[in-house]
Amino acid sequence: MVHATGGQGGAPASFMSANPVMQIVGFGLLIGTLATARESSPVMWVVYGVSSVCWFVSHFLIDRRPLWAGIALVSSAAIPAAAAGWAHDSTAVIMVGVVLGWFAAWSRPRAAALWPVLSSCLVLTLISSATGGAGLGDLVGYALVMLLLTLLGLNQRQYRLRADQAEQLLRQTTLMQQEQAQVAVLEERARIAREIHDVLAHSLGALTVQLKAADALLAGGDVEGARARIRRSNRLTDEGLAEAAAAVAALRDEVLPLPDMLAELIGSFRRDHRTEVRLATTGTIRPLPSGPVVALVRGTREALTNAAKHAPGGTVDVVLDYGYSGSDAPDSDDPDSDDPDSDDPDSDDPDSDAPDSDDPDSGHSGSDSDHSDPDRSHSGYRKGKVRLEVRNDIPRAAAFVDDGPPVSGYGLTGMRERLALAGGTLKAGPDATHRSWRLVVELPG
Repeated sequence: MVHATGGQGGAPASFMSANPVMQIVGFGLLIGTLATARESSPVMWVVYGVSSVCWFVSHFLIDRRPLWAGIALVSSAAIPAAAAGWAHDSTAVIMVGVVLGWFAAWSRPRAAALWPVLSSCLVLTLISSATGGAGLGDLVGYALVMLLLTLLGLNQRQYRLRADQAEQLLRQTTLMQQEQAQVAVLEERARIAREIHDVLAHSLGALTVQLKAADALLAGGDVEGARARIRRSNRLTDEGLAEAAAAVAALRDEVLPLPDMLAELIGSFRRDHRTEVRLATTGTIRPLPSGPVVALVRGTREALTNAAKHAPGGTVDVVLDYGYSGSDAPDSDDPDSDDPDSDDPDSDDPDSDAPDSDDPDSGHSGSDSDHSDPDRSHSGYRKGKVRLEVRNDIPRAAAFVDDGPPVSGYGLTGMRERLALAGGTLKAGPDATHRSWRLVVELPG
C-alpha cells in the first residue's frame, strides 16, 4: 500500500487537509451537478442520494478505516454508472467522473488498483447508456469526461506523492544532520579528554618524580638539593597550568601561528635547561588548523624533553618545513625536488627497530641495533604537508640519568597515536652516522 507521509513522526497526513484543491473542486462539481440536474425520475434521485451518502461516508472513514472508505468510494462511482442509461441528462456521468477523479487523487490505494476501478465504471456507464439509447457521440463524450476527471485526479496524486517524498527526505536529512552533530560532539569530547589527559599525565607525572626526589634528598640531609627539586616542582606546576590553558585555547581554535608557538616553547626551554636551541623555518608560512598545530607543538615539546633528558647541554636544532601548498609547486624537472637519499636501497623505516626515547635504557648511542635514517624517504618538496625535524647530538658516554618510568600515554607511543588521528606520522631514531638523534613529524596541512 502507498501511504501519504505528511505530519509529524512520519504519520500519514490527513487526506482532507492534504488535498484542499481536490476538496474544493470535488464538492463544487458534485453540488453544482446536483443543483442543475433536470431529472424527473424519483429512482434516479434515489441513485444520486445513495451515491452522495457513500461519498460522504468515504470522507468520514478515509483516515480511520481506509479499506471501508475505499469500498464506499468505489460504490459511490459504480451506482450512478450502472444507472446512467436511465438518466435524462449527464448528471450521473459527471458524478461518476468526479468520484473517479477523487479516487485517483487518493494516495492510499496502489496505482494498479485505479485501472480496474476505472475500467469497471467506464464499462458500466457505456453499457448502461447504450442500453438507454445513447448515441455513439454521447458514449464518446461520456468516456472523455470520465477519463479527463480521472487524469486530473492522477495528476493531483502524483503531486502529493512527490511532496510527501520531499518532506520525508527532508526529515531524513534533518535526522542525519542531527546524528552527525551528535557524533561531532562525541568526537570533540574524546579530543578534549585526550588533550586534558596528556597535559595532566605529563605534568603530574613529572611533578611526582620531583617531589619524591625532594623527599629522598631531605631524608639524606641534602636541603639545597631538595630546595632545587621543589623549585623545579613549582616550575612544572606553572608549565602544567600553561599547557592546560594552551590546550583549552587550541580546542577553541584560538591557537597562535605555529612559528610563534614554537618560538615561545623554545624560549621557555632555553631558560629552564640552559640549552642552545636553534629554530629554522623554510617554505611558505601559511595558516594551519588547530589540530596539526597542537600536534606539532607537542611533538616538539616531547623531542626537547627527551633531548634534555638524554643529552643535557647539547645543541638542539629544530627545523619547520612548510613544503608547498600547491600554488607554489616546483617544476617536476627541478632536480632539487628529488630526494638525494631516496634511491638508497638500505633505507628502512626507523619505526621498525628504533627505540622509543621514553625509555632511558633504550640507548641513544645506537650500538645495540642497526637504525636507519628516519628521513631517508623524505622528499625535498611535499605538497600539502608540514614537516618538523628536531635533531640533537648523541653523547659519546651513554650514561643517562633515569628520572623515573615514562608516563603512560604521553611518550612517543602516545604521540604516534595522536598524530595518526590527525593523519600524520612520526619517525624517531639515530641518523646514518649514529651521531645525532632525530625526530621527524609530518602532517597534512
